[in-house]
Amino acid sequence: MRHSLIEDQVTNNAARPVAAAHQVPRQDAILDFIVTHGLQQGVVDVTSSGQAGHVRDKSYNEGPFAFIWESIYPSIDFANLAAPPVLAPALAAAVQASIRQRANAKMGGMLLTVKSNLELFEQGIMHGNGHFPAARLQARNDINGLPNAVWTPIQVGVVDVSIAAANALLPGYAAQPLLSAIIGWVRGRYNLLGNPHW
Repeated sequence: MRHSLIEDQVTNNAARPVAAAHQVPRQDAILDFIVTHGLQQGVVDVTSSGQAGHVRDKSYNEGPFAFIWESIYPSIDFANLAAPPVLAPALAAAVQASIRQRANAKMGGMLLTVKSNLELFEQGIMHGNGHFPAARLQARNDINGLPNAVWTPIQVGVVDVSIAAANALLPGYAAQPLLSAIIGWVRGRYNLLGNPHW
């Protein structure tokens, strides 16, 4: 089990004060929680017992926080287990949900990049090409039209066709990845089980 599952569950699902901001980038780290009380701020880091104390190595210790605290959960010592751990069904589902949440964010980012690149090409290397704006618009609309549910092979195929039509008008170096290729990469990268629900 990846340690980030516990951090994901605490960050996304735990009750917390309104004054607690989560996953805040600061210098060389992403802070799990910053808690504000009046004019003072403090840091709470969700940490496995095997990593206890690592929060003190972070550059943000130099200030300006009134307190820095670790909320510790027990590490799993896999070297001392007689057999590989078997996760209870509910925990296994939580692991998959955590991984899928990260995969969804990556998928959304990659599709946004495709749309942004096509728009930039329309303003740049394809400026004045009468056919490209329509192809770019069709690809954008097809991507935006994907449901917030499991994508069927037909829906993926429609997006692939519209991206391929825009690619056919672009120089080879500017070709954008098809949706099916992005899905394949994300599945491989995150080792998702079953049919993804993006």
